[in-house]
Amino acid sequence: MPVLGWLGAVAAALGGAAAYLWFFGPEESHFETSVQIDAGPVRCFGLFTDFPRWTEFWRIESVDPPEQPVGVGTHFTFTENSGALVKVDVTEWDPPRGFRADLDFTEADLGQAFSMRFEAEGDGCRVTMVNHGRLGDTIYKVLMPVMKPFARRYYGNVLGRLKTAAESSTVS
Repeated sequence: MPVLGWLGAVAAALGGAAAYLWFFGPEESHFETSVQIDAGPVRCFGLFTDFPRWTEFWRIESVDPPEQPVGVGTHFTFTENSGALVKVDVTEWDPPRGFRADLDFTEADLGQAFSMRFEAEGDGCRVTMVNHGRLGDTIYKVLMPVMKPFARRYYGNVLGRLKTAAESSTVS
């Protein structure tokens, strides 16, 4: 089969897969990742819920800290490195066991919620991040099978930076 024939077959297969995902692809994504940290749940929870410090863990440019005491109903925003603004609403608050927040990506039809659990395990704690996403735009449905491993690695890196900070003797 000539090269153009192979290219046509590949293009048709990719187009068919994209069409299938467009019509029948998932409406939501879900994944979780966790890390064992040699620090207690109180320390890890306090460090990660000090929202202005998120620039140390996430790849974000800045955080506009909440103006009220942190808990259910807390609202704040952060700016991604791309300049996109993300609104955060804390929907569950259970110190030091965990919290849940809804994220609204203002420049994309994409909503996410993530929850964090801080569970005592041995002399430290297991920190688990669970991500729930609404895939609004078709492009997210089509790309999610490819994006999911990268997203899982990104959140694993976030938890890795939390682990480094929590295990550091300089953290208050």
